[in-house]
Amino acid sequence: LFFSSCGSQAGKVTLTEADKGKTVQVHTGDQITLHLDENPSTGYLWAIDKTDETLLAFQRSDYTPTLGGALGGGGTRVFTFIAKNPGTVHLQLKLWRSFEGDSSIIRRYDVTIQVQS
Repeated sequence: LFFSSCGSQAGKVTLTEADKGKTVQVHTGDQITLHLDENPSTGYLWAIDKTDETLLAFQRSDYTPTLGGALGGGGTRVFTFIAKNPGTVHLQLKLWRSFEGDSSIIRRYDVTIQVQS
């Protein structure tokens, strides 16, 4: 399954839960944002499990609560990356309680990103 870009604008690619397990093609210099539902009040947070920083540089992670949502109601975690060098990276994330370790993982997300020059 190949996607040249999901939610693509010039130099920007947006991925969501719907892109889980897919292969996405981007170009060096492209910004990739990944949007995942999260509710930090439960203690479960999304974290990068595996990546290749030489190909895909992590820039930042931001959390935005759902507008008009109740206190503790959840929101969206947004990870931002920059495609640095040509190659293929298998990006993996986990939803877990870091203070409890890997046994607390309740969800995983993975996407294959092919960076082209």
